[in-house]
Amino acid sequence: MEAGACEFELYWAGGEVKVKFGKTFSSLVNPEIEPSDTALAITGIKKEELAQAPKWAEVRARLKEFIGEEIIVGHNVGFDMGYLGNQGMKLKNPLLDTLELGRTFLPLLESHSLESLAEGFAVLKDVPHRALVDCQNTARIGAEILNAFLAYPKKLQEEVKDILRKSPVHFIHMVDDLPAVHLARNKAEPLLAPEIKGEAADIEFVDKIIYCYPLNFNRTAEVLSDLASRPAAALIGHPYSALLNNLPRIPSPLLTLCNKRFSALLLEENLSENMAKILTKVTILQTMEQSLDLSQIKWHPDELMFLHYLTVNPRLCQKHGCSYPSLLKKKISQPVFGDLECIFELARRWSFPLTPRSTGSPLSPEGRGDQGGVALLGGVKPALLLFDLSAIEDKFTDSVSTAWNLKKIRNLFAPLYPVDPGQPSLMGQMPAEVETMLNELDLFFGILHLIYMKREGEFAENLVIDETERARERFEKLFHPAQKLKTKLENFSGYLGKEAVTAEGEMRLELEALAAAIEEIKRFTENFFLTAGSENICWLKFNSSWVDLNLQPRDVKKQWQKFSENFSSVTIVDTDLPGVSRTYYQNRLGLSAYDFKKCLGQKHLAQIPVKILSQSIPTANQAQFFLNLPGRSLLLVPNEGKLAEIYEMLSKNSDENLAVMAYKFSGSVAALKRKLKNFSGERLLLVLTLNAFVKHWENLPELHNLVIFRLPFEARGSKPTLLGLDDRSSFVDAILPRAISTLHRIMSAFLSAPGAKKEVFILDQRIINDYDQSFMKYFEEFPDFLISTVDNL
Repeated sequence: MEAGACEFELYWAGGEVKVKFGKTFSSLVNPEIEPSDTALAITGIKKEELAQAPKWAEVRARLKEFIGEEIIVGHNVGFDMGYLGNQGMKLKNPLLDTLELGRTFLPLLESHSLESLAEGFAVLKDVPHRALVDCQNTARIGAEILNAFLAYPKKLQEEVKDILRKSPVHFIHMVDDLPAVHLARNKAEPLLAPEIKGEAADIEFVDKIIYCYPLNFNRTAEVLSDLASRPAAALIGHPYSALLNNLPRIPSPLLTLCNKRFSALLLEENLSENMAKILTKVTILQTMEQSLDLSQIKWHPDELMFLHYLTVNPRLCQKHGCSYPSLLKKKISQPVFGDLECIFELARRWSFPLTPRSTGSPLSPEGRGDQGGVALLGGVKPALLLFDLSAIEDKFTDSVSTAWNLKKIRNLFAPLYPVDPGQPSLMGQMPAEVETMLNELDLFFGILHLIYMKREGEFAENLVIDETERARERFEKLFHPAQKLKTKLENFSGYLGKEAVTAEGEMRLELEALAAAIEEIKRFTENFFLTAGSENICWLKFNSSWVDLNLQPRDVKKQWQKFSENFSSVTIVDTDLPGVSRTYYQNRLGLSAYDFKKCLGQKHLAQIPVKILSQSIPTANQAQFFLNLPGRSLLLVPNEGKLAEIYEMLSKNSDENLAVMAYKFSGSVAALKRKLKNFSGERLLLVLTLNAFVKHWENLPELHNLVIFRLPFEARGSKPTLLGLDDRSSFVDAILPRAISTLHRIMSAFLSAPGAKKEVFILDQRIINDYDQSFMKYFEEFPDFLISTVDNL
């Protein structure tokens, strides 16, 4: 629909990097097909303008001539080049990606989208999603990223340059050409800790109790701050990390820096581009935040695959004395906080024996203490308090599940051996025994993938390996390869043990850690392929290039009991849950002995009208209703297809007094949240998918109306917790309670959002009579809801 480009030069003047613009190119393009309403709504371009515009072939020739042989700069420029190449414009110019620059030099930002950076640097021009304006914003962002780099301490700048010079990273010349200065920049004011109120006074660290707060409770930050002030050795877990930022926090071992390995990698003379960028980001984190917490960095998916070089390892770090085990052993007298994933991983692999033997490793192969009690922090058992029972069940189930794939296994070898070209390794050569083992792993996973991908696309969902599947010929073909792999793993584990005997220092520790991991893979292989039984659920997850092997205990109650033994008491905090969901979660985790207690000023709300549509209404009629809703409304749609349809329709018909914002169409999640935070208008339609709501929106802005398009069922097979269940009972016993729990979460989030005179509209007629009226019974369970059915909107 449009192509734009601008010529620019970066230069040094007045003590900073500045931008000088030259000639520009801008042209609408006749797409020769009907343009989508979404694209028109986002850009503001009219169909009539496109009809009169030149066709792409003509624009392409002029654009290519304009570009010539200059460097092409773009934000995620690889996407632009791929798109142009698909449209017959293949370019071989040198490239510079401002997205890559931003991610490398400003790794602690929440978002690196073009819009977020332009807004953050105050260079955003209020003409969204037009080609030439985006080009000019990109140039300005490039200059501001370099200025932000020059605002770092001079010593840090030199350390970053030294790292990047060891790699083929293509933008090194830009930072090398910068002057050796330290720019004085105004720092953002630190966030003030929330004022502590009295709402948490009735929450205590009491064993086997679930505190229930009101549906409209919206003072979680104050509750967490109050808990943080208690004089008690306690660990507190919450599913939303953002709420823990200003609290004493323990970093998750899944993304915590092993400073021993980090120091060793800094001494490498040749680094791959990915590794150089990773080390740059960690160096910035360490200098600017003095933190081991790698979750503070915004990682690219390609970089996540290499973080195993840097993250802590329970089999290794306890022995070689890096900072993380020392942090865990530090005695605490007040609560510390972590997200749920962090706490479950700590208990699984990082708990220490209270009375370790004088000989041998203090950690078992799984990282757990193998005798007596275990203590997570300071040599004593802390009290434990966790928020959100549904998230607890979900994350705990994930924590006791095991998944292996070829990439994950090869990553275990990588710190020691040169598995992939250009990656650092402690040994500069590949022993024949290691190469043979890697080839055996490649062969096995290749056979597995070939057998199950003969009918490609069949396994869009997880495939359960149950008794029926084990009896099929395709699975039986894996028996002998699996037996052979197990034997090879046993032999290789013996080889590593012999090598460790003669090795010294860090090398010996690395070999011992790898040997323990190989033992774990051997046991997993035996359980998955060679041991038939009902105590575990096994499943496969495929795409065209990889396969995951997953194993999960069918019953997690025993695991929860073992987990609970790490703590002096276990307390849970949640809303007043619907009965059917509460029963499901209690059964899953074995919480039958837990008592319930209302807390935090439990009061009923003024009744909230819940209007249920009794018959289908044409989309056009729905649109008019949405546009006429007073105040601020949230439209919760089932999927992104419906979101695009609704957004197109609303954008096309809304007036200047009504703002329409939508997930993805109004920028990244971070950009959309900033827009909502700064929005001061009276009328708003916010459109979110159910998945985006659950994943990203722990706190909602001011709202008056909630519209739910579909009942919030999970797709069958989407969660491991639903796998392997008997088909006749799984819906009633698992899927339905989880759907009701999700609906309850939606309602609680809406009721806790600011805004008076709230109203709820449900457009899914199934709620009235289907599913044994379980959803209707949910609403009837809470006197806060005033239910009625309506024929139309």
